Amino acid sequence: MTCPGMSQWGTVPLANRGMSPLEILRHYYPRDIIIETSNNIRGITESFPGTPLREGNNNDDVRLMQRYLNRIRVNFPLIPTIPTPNGFFGPETTRSVRTFQQVFNLPQTGIIDRATWFRIVQLYVSVTGLASMTGEGEIIGIGETPPNVVLREGSTGANVTKLQFLLNYISRFYSTVLPVIQDNVFRNTTTQSVRAFQSTFGLNADGIVGPLTWNMLYNVFRGIQADVEIPETSPSVPPIPPHCYTTYTVVLNDTLFLIANRYGTTVNEIMRLNNLTNANLSIGQQLRIPSDCESPIEPCYIVHTVALNDTLFLLARHYGTTVDEIMRFNNLTNANLSIGQQLRIPSDCVDDNDAPPEFITYTVVAGDTLFLIANRYGTTVDEIMRLNNLTNTNLSIGQQLRIPSSNTTSPPEFITHTVVAGDTLWILSRRFGVTVEEIMRINNLTSTALNLGQQLRIPIS
Repeated sequence: MTCPGMSQWGTVPLANRGMSPLEILRHYYPRDIIIETSNNIRGITESFPGTPLREGNNNDDVRLMQRYLNRIRVNFPLIPTIPTPNGFFGPETTRSVRTFQQVFNLPQTGIIDRATWFRIVQLYVSVTGLASMTGEGEIIGIGETPPNVVLREGSTGANVTKLQFLLNYISRFYSTVLPVIQDNVFRNTTTQSVRAFQSTFGLNADGIVGPLTWNMLYNVFRGIQADVEIPETSPSVPPIPPHCYTTYTVVLNDTLFLIANRYGTTVNEIMRLNNLTNANLSIGQQLRIPSDCESPIEPCYIVHTVALNDTLFLLARHYGTTVDEIMRFNNLTNANLSIGQQLRIPSDCVDDNDAPPEFITYTVVAGDTLFLIANRYGTTVDEIMRLNNLTNTNLSIGQQLRIPSSNTTSPPEFITHTVVAGDTLWILSRRFGVTVEEIMRINNLTSTALNLGQQLRIPIS
């Protein structure tokens, strides 16, 4: 029996001499036989059992997923350990699956459906082969700079080897990128993989590897290496020293992605440092952000409480910044402000912690006028109006005013007294050790008549 280009005649004597089938083939075709080995097990994704796995199930498919999740956790420590991977889908497995889904942007159902099954298998293949592949890349000599050559179907040589290695490495993390046989020859399969890569990352899918494709290949490769930690001797991830972080307070519209991007770190790092099991944040929540121990990167800002008539334009002009900067710093999507809202205003970092505050807060009482308040605090009506964005001099009892404090005296200290039957200014002055004139001045009184329930400020020393 013969096949095109091959014949079995003469092989029996070689076999009788103890030669293996591979040795016999190479005896006849010394330059044409190439044996490729691969640990690529992507085909396992086709073993999805057909129905989702959920709490209460007990079978080998559950045991497989438990083992995979525990291995993935080595590289993604946010995923809880499944203490007993015995095939029973209990609460610990549900918790591990739900966290996996949260980390990899899948619906957080705690159920292993087809999409979750495929993603778990893909990640397992990635993390188990990652260390060996990285070592292979060092042997091949990927280097830091992309090759300055253009490759297309029919190309051969060392640069094709680099290309095929990068495609195989990236395919472990992006299911749309096809793995290839690493044989140093740019065949049709490599062309299809290149096109899939180009399409995935928004490049012209022409199957030709030029400067743009080379740069994207290297950027994606380095990005994966930066985001996935490979433990060298122990599966445990060493903690960041306690002093190597800055403290950040969550504001409206913050997300872990935005915070990580602002501070030059990753979502996983922030979640790990703060022991977070999900990405939910609360306004006012304190987060530790990884930073360079020698060069903290916490941006400098002052906190401004929005008052009546405040606008982003007026605040930007007052603090010497821009509307865009305030919006970016506070993750604002529009210019609407609410009275009492806390805003971070970008500012220069100042080492002097004893610097006086920008203003003091004053609560308007009966009889107050801007002229009286300005006179009392050593400032001007115009300054008070400017700092509070007032368009007229009308005041309301209980209104909060900012009073410039750059060159003013400290506000007088006082207690609040509610007038009761029998109270007079003279009796109150004797009781609190002050003069009638002081009580009248601090309350802007023009007569000594008092009303039951009236609120009075009484100066104290």
